[in-house]
Amino acid sequence: METIRELDKVLAAIYSQVGAQVDPTDHPVSVASVSLFANLPLEEVLQLLPPLREEGFVQCSFIGEPPLLYLTRMGLARVRRNSHAA
Repeated sequence: METIRELDKVLAAIYSQVGAQVDPTDHPVSVASVSLFANLPLEEVLQLLPPLREEGFVQCSFIGEPPLLYLTRMGLARVRRNSHAA
C-alpha cells in the first residue's frame, strides 16, 4: 500500500527533472528516471502511478512502455507547497 510520503517522493523526483522549465507541465519524464531520482525500484514507481493519476497529480502517456509522466498543475502545486513546508 502506498503512503503519502512515497507519492510525494515520486512527485518531487519528477519536479527535480522539470522544475527549471518555463512550464514544467509540458515536459515528460521517463518512469526509469523517476525511479532513479526517487531512489525507488521501478516496479514500486509503476505501482504508485494509479493513485497519482487518480488524485490528478500526474498524467501518463502510454505511447511507449513504460509510460512517460507529466506533472499536472495540481501536482506542481503540491510539490511546491511541500518544498516550502520542509
